[in-house]
Amino acid sequence: MYVDAGVGVNNIMLYQRDREQLGEMNVHWPPYLARGNAMYVLGEMVDYNWVQKSMDPPAPEELYLREKETFEKWFPANASLGMYWHDLYRVLYGAKGPYTAMEWAVAGGRSFTFLRQAENVTPLLTRVEAPKEVPAGVPFTFSVEVLNRSDQDLKGLTLVQLDASGDAYAEVARVGPFNLPAGHKTRVMNLSAVTSREAHPERDNRWMLPVLVEKRGSREARAFDFAYVKALTPEEARERLDVVKEFQERAKEEAGATPTVDKPSPDRKMTGAKAKAPAAQEAFEPPTVYSTPSKAATLPPASQAPPTHFP
Repeated sequence: MYVDAGVGVNNIMLYQRDREQLGEMNVHWPPYLARGNAMYVLGEMVDYNWVQKSMDPPAPEELYLREKETFEKWFPANASLGMYWHDLYRVLYGAKGPYTAMEWAVAGGRSFTFLRQAENVTPLLTRVEAPKEVPAGVPFTFSVEVLNRSDQDLKGLTLVQLDASGDAYAEVARVGPFNLPAGHKTRVMNLSAVTSREAHPERDNRWMLPVLVEKRGSREARAFDFAYVKALTPEEARERLDVVKEFQERAKEEAGATPTVDKPSPDRKMTGAKAKAPAAQEAFEPPTVYSTPSKAATLPPASQAPPTHFP
C-alpha cells in the first residue's frame, strides 16, 4: 500500500514486539521483501520496556541482537535494506532501565557496525573474548581479536577500551597505534576490568565490556563491539567452584600483565581478501600503550555513575 502510494522508504518497527512476534515477522516479511519494489529500513529504539525488560541477554544487547538477527534473515531477500535507531534523546532521558546511556549507545554503535560489515563497507571484523562469569569485585582480563578482511594494509589502528559505567563518553585505555596487513588478524590482550562487588539483581549482575577499534580520520575503519560478563555473588561462587578455580589459575598467569598486541598472522579461512606477508622492513614493534589506568577498570552500578563478528 505504501509503495503504491509513492513512499520511497518504508520504516519497519521492531520494538513493541516480543521474541515470539519477531519470529513470526521473520517468516512473513522475507517473501514480501523479495519483491524488490522498494527500500526498507528496520529499526529499534532505546526503551527498556520495549525489549520486555530483558536481563538475559541484557536489554542493550537484546536491542543489538534484534537488529542483527532480523537483518541477517532479511538482507538476502532484499539488498536494499537499511537499519535505523531512533529517538536518540531516549539515551539520556528515556526508559533506560538499570542500564547506562553508554551501554545503550555502544549497543547502537555495534548494530551499525554490523550493518557496515554486512554491506562490506568496513574492512574490520572484531570479536571480544571474555569470560562469561567471574567472581564479583575481582579484577580480570579479556582480549579482542581484530581481522583486516580487505586487500589493503591498515596502518595506525587503535583499540579504545570504553567505560560503560556512566552516561557520558569516557575511556579506560587506548592501545596502539598498530598495523594490520591485508587478510591478517591480531589479538589485543590483557585488557583489564572488575565488576561491582555489590549484587545488582535488577540487571542480573551483568556488566558490559565495550571496545572501539578505529583508524583516526577514517570513516570506514571503525568498529564497535562488546560482551557482557556475569558477576557471581559469593553465594553463587560457592556453588560454582569450577568457575572460581579456573579464574584463580588464570589470574596467576595474568598477574601484572599490561595490554599487548599479538604479531599479526594470516587468516587462512577468510574469503574475499588476499592475505600477504608484511614487507621485511615492516617489523612489528610492540605497540605503545597510553592512557592506561593505574588500576583495573571498574564497572559500578548506574546509580554511582557521574552525571555526565567473525565469520
